[in-house]
Amino acid sequence: MTPDTFICDFADLVHENEGYEKTESLVNGIPEEFGDHNGVFVVKKSGVDNYLAQYQPTVLRRSIPSSGFIKDSRIYKVNFGKAKGLGFDRVLILPTVKYVQYLKKNNTVFKSDKTEEAKNKLYVAMTRACYSLAFLIDDADASKVGYPIWQS
Repeated sequence: MTPDTFICDFADLVHENEGYEKTESLVNGIPEEFGDHNGVFVVKKSGVDNYLAQYQPTVLRRSIPSSGFIKDSRIYKVNFGKAKGLGFDRVLILPTVKYVQYLKKNNTVFKSDKTEEAKNKLYVAMTRACYSLAFLIDDADASKVGYPIWQS
């Protein structure tokens, strides 16, 4: 399984057992320049500045204020609702509290929602990444997510 296929399979878990077709990657191979860092990762908040400097991922966020701590003007930032139809080499998601709970294996976190909007936005955000998908997580919660923690 290639990292891009893994990203698609990971994103499909958001709607697992809901009758959706499997997401197929449109990426054909991993270019050499992306070979050192691909797949799904957790980035600790204490290391986010280094991660941004090293990979310059597109940041997907809930709202403009949620990314106010990012001062590097080279970092492209997109709100969840504006990301559909776009694709980026590397993505760093600034997850909502609900998304963090989902990543920590709380599979019932969306059950009380009146609509599928939150789930759909998470799925769309995850499937924007071609080579690497990372989630910014508080240091104390990083090991609870169960995905590799990026180390600078």
